[in-house]
Amino acid sequence: MGGKYVTFTGGEPFLRADFPEILKLTTKYGFGIVIMSNGSMINEDTIALLKPIRLAKIQITLYGNREDYPRMTRGGDHEKTINALKLLKRSGFKYSVPCPLTRENTGSFAYFKEMQSEHPLTFYHIIDDPLHPNGRSYYSEFSLEPLSEQLSPFIKPIEASYQYTKDRPKACIIGSNLIFVGITGEVYPCYQYPVPIGNLHHRRITEIWNKNDELDYIRTVNSGHVFDICVTCGSSEYCVRCLAYNMIYNGSLVSLYEGTCLKADRAREEQLHYQAGAYEER
Repeated sequence: MGGKYVTFTGGEPFLRADFPEILKLTTKYGFGIVIMSNGSMINEDTIALLKPIRLAKIQITLYGNREDYPRMTRGGDHEKTINALKLLKRSGFKYSVPCPLTRENTGSFAYFKEMQSEHPLTFYHIIDDPLHPNGRSYYSEFSLEPLSEQLSPFIKPIEASYQYTKDRPKACIIGSNLIFVGITGEVYPCYQYPVPIGNLHHRRITEIWNKNDELDYIRTVNSGHVFDICVTCGSSEYCVRCLAYNMIYNGSLVSLYEGTCLKADRAREEQLHYQAGAYEER
């Protein structure tokens, strides 16, 4: 099917007793491997396991300093995560360290800046869903108000996710070059889409991907002109225009979720504030 990479996420993938065998088999098939982990189970034995596989990248999320980390992770071990980062750096693996910026870990912002000199940290801030402030994710408890002064050490220009034109109305990569498989075999066209389009226990993945009326409809909507209004929207370049959100909140692919538009407006507002010099690098 032309796939190049397999990403393993969780939960914590290293909890699986057969994960070493899965990694070896994935390498045997020629895939590049990406692993998303909390780092709690990465030790010298794990490093030895990772060396012979085709590891493209391992991602370890850092939620805060020693005080904030257990609250953000519901009891996670900060020391184990830091030890994992040190091991990965010493072993020469390519790794990334995303750091969420929220109300609950504002005390860690200075710590994040200090850690930048040691590890490849990236930052993302979580803004409340304007229509569903108490949404599905526990992250909503930790999210920031837009334009928060706490963002000032981290704010960077927002890169346009997609330029909408009449000739390029496509929303995202859904149904084109990404497929998500759940732990019990359910197949989804992206990791946020709420409804499975098949199950590997019933059909081969090639059949699910190539002979699937539901997926064909998703692709048609994604590449069509259902949302021509997005072409003239002043915030379109800051918008994810996620079809999964349409399904999650409105129950329909073609019913544009209002919260997506409001989030894009907020992102545009933040960018304008940045460009006007409202935020200074500290």
